Amino acid sequence: MSLTQSIRYFQYHVTWPLVYRLGSLRPVDRNTVLFADSFSTTLTDNMRPVYDALQAAGGYTLKTCLAPRHRTGKRLLDKGLEELQTLRFLWAYSTAGTLVLTETHLPAYCVKRRKGVRCLQLWHGSGAFKKWGYSIVDNTFGADRKTMEQFPLHNCYTLVPVSAAEVIPAYADAFHCAEDLIRPLGIPKTDVFFDPAFVDRGLDTLCQYYDEKHPGEAPLRRQIRGRKVLLYAPTFRGDNIVSAHFDTPLDLEALRQKFGDDYVFFYKLHPYAKDGFQVPASCRDFAFNLSGSPADAALCAADALITDYSSIIFEYSLLDRPMVFYAYDLAAYTEERNFYYPYRDFVPGPIAETQDALEEALAGLDAQDPAVVSAFRAKFMAACDGQSTGRIAKEITKA
Repeated sequence: MSLTQSIRYFQYHVTWPLVYRLGSLRPVDRNTVLFADSFSTTLTDNMRPVYDALQAAGGYTLKTCLAPRHRTGKRLLDKGLEELQTLRFLWAYSTAGTLVLTETHLPAYCVKRRKGVRCLQLWHGSGAFKKWGYSIVDNTFGADRKTMEQFPLHNCYTLVPVSAAEVIPAYADAFHCAEDLIRPLGIPKTDVFFDPAFVDRGLDTLCQYYDEKHPGEAPLRRQIRGRKVLLYAPTFRGDNIVSAHFDTPLDLEALRQKFGDDYVFFYKLHPYAKDGFQVPASCRDFAFNLSGSPADAALCAADALITDYSSIIFEYSLLDRPMVFYAYDLAAYTEERNFYYPYRDFVPGPIAETQDALEEALAGLDAQDPAVVSAFRAKFMAACDGQSTGRIAKEITKA
């Protein structure tokens, strides 16, 4: 066992449980709801609606324990700040009546949840697409079995809301938990897609975001000049989130020549991915970097979506708009991560594994059968109806 592994083992099995046990000498406060995330410095898009609903209801103490906002760039000091945040989480969790997560959160799994305490895993994606968690043990991307045995994950949940009954078996496999903990209550972040005013504001919101990031340029609305929006939103590549990156063989110049009169190309990389996307000077009036922009606004702004293996397709299906799947590395990605459903039968749009095939698929956007996306939506997003947040908040507030 390496020094890093030894330190983590000591934390997981000794220091973290000790802090929790000391905190547990105090009584549980059923009206305290703790929102925790190791990766985000702000409430995630599935946390925020639930937090706001509980705040509006009143009578609850809402706490957050998120990733440290400031990093010094000094590895040891940053690790120290992370550890302090972890200890703060365990102290707060030891008396909280409800814990809300949207990601894997290792400190929550090292202790036995106190009697009567609830833990909701809202997860960060909808549906079930590429495999994760216990579904990929010993895969290239996943942890090895020995590590999972030393550091068990996903062992404290009392409720896992999902987007449809169809995906319950996938979540049970990924979280290694009983299916009766998983219920089709919907996904909080999808509620906005049922608000016509929000959907209509999507492009304005995106343009405002871009203009604030690029104050020296002409307003994005003027650069678009009435053209439709192609949104390219691929997932990241790499063995884990630390090594996450993104590289693509996409030929932007060819796309501009063929589609530049009618479309603009917005690209939005996964938050974990290091930007490996280069825009040629000739394409500056066609391709625009919207990475970091609000995902819901980007989807609302898009007339069509180009992606690969991203779960963003589930939210986009709620808008009943066409999709194209640029899966240039399908064989390699299948071996690395694999999917809960056979990819070629699953995705609701044409698959393009080459640039030529992508151009052909984009040329046929208007001819896509809308029934394909509608059927996909009905199967995988059946519980998302604009009322997901209310149902989940009710689970927290009921006696």
